[in-house]
Amino acid sequence: MPVNNNRPKSKWMILSLLILAISTTASILISIVLSNLHVTQQNLNTDVPVQVQAAAKSNHDPDSGPGSDNPSNPTTNPTSPINAISQINPDKPNPTAQPGLPQYENKVIVLTYHHISDNFHSNFTISPHRFREHIEYIHDAGLQPISFQRLLTFLETGELNIKNAVLITFDDGYESFYEHAFPVLKEYQYPAVQFVVPGKLQSINPGDEHHQKEIPKLSSYQIKQLIDSRLVEIQSHTFELHFIETLESESESVSEIEAEPEVQQSDAQIRFATEPAAGIEDDTNYRGRLYVDLMMARTALEQKTGHPVIALSFPYGFYNDDMIDIAQKAGYRYAFTSEDGMVNADTHPFLLPRVDVGRKEMDPVQLQKTLHQIIATATADADKE
Repeated sequence: MPVNNNRPKSKWMILSLLILAISTTASILISIVLSNLHVTQQNLNTDVPVQVQAAAKSNHDPDSGPGSDNPSNPTTNPTSPINAISQINPDKPNPTAQPGLPQYENKVIVLTYHHISDNFHSNFTISPHRFREHIEYIHDAGLQPISFQRLLTFLETGELNIKNAVLITFDDGYESFYEHAFPVLKEYQYPAVQFVVPGKLQSINPGDEHHQKEIPKLSSYQIKQLIDSRLVEIQSHTFELHFIETLESESESVSEIEAEPEVQQSDAQIRFATEPAAGIEDDTNYRGRLYVDLMMARTALEQKTGHPVIALSFPYGFYNDDMIDIAQKAGYRYAFTSEDGMVNADTHPFLLPRVDVGRKEMDPVQLQKTLHQIIATATADADKE
């Protein structure tokens, strides 16, 4: 029987074809996988920043929807000094921050705010969104918020060792500080000082009919939370040398009175704080009234907070020689005015200047201009000495 010499060759041919088919299929599958990976990477490179920016935009301005042309919205305004990413990661330097302020050292800028609200309108009220913009600007401009205790150490020793130092302060003890400012300060771990009017706190006069009409003040619980955070110091803004801040009429509110500095000096309440009441008291009674008020404020706040109260924010920023003398006798060691300027080691401890930036017109651009002018003026004055 003849032998078939072609059979082994046929087997090897079939095996070769099978190997070729498997190799070709594997190559096709690898190409498909690599192509999908490339597409996925492209999607990651394009989608993630958009999502981050969208999240930042939503957190910045809840009233601004997609495509909003709100000029105050940092995610849609290319000229804004605020970068939306800094909201999500405040420790990350802002790569698109505008040119910063002039550098300074051995000086402190003290910033002042009052009320934060979207609903109450006055020259000394800013929105929660605007306050966040301010804090972002402080971060992006390289300013360094310091604690109240660090400021006191600087005044006592002349040593600061921190460039571009700022101290954030609030007057009046409004509840809006706890609701709107405190969360942002915690996010950035920025310290602040709250100058409180203890005679108007919720827990001291809860049943007073006037207090029920006022802008809400801090409660005992809220004050405890502020103190426990170790970010906020509570100091005095007198016991009750202020007008009633009624919600019924904006013209009767302390914020509206404060909004018109040129009118303040002729106002009866300002005179009540800075001179004897006409036809009612003489100089002795006037000084006695001031002493009692300042002592009551300091005592009440020390009892409530368990911490020393040694600093005073003058009511409406106004003061005279009697106020300074009585404040010293009442146990205060420092006092803040509403006059612009920078604090240096030689500043009078009862004439510490502050820059009021809690005004409704103070957007980040105006904030930068204001601080630039403060720094330039202080630098020029120092050069003259």
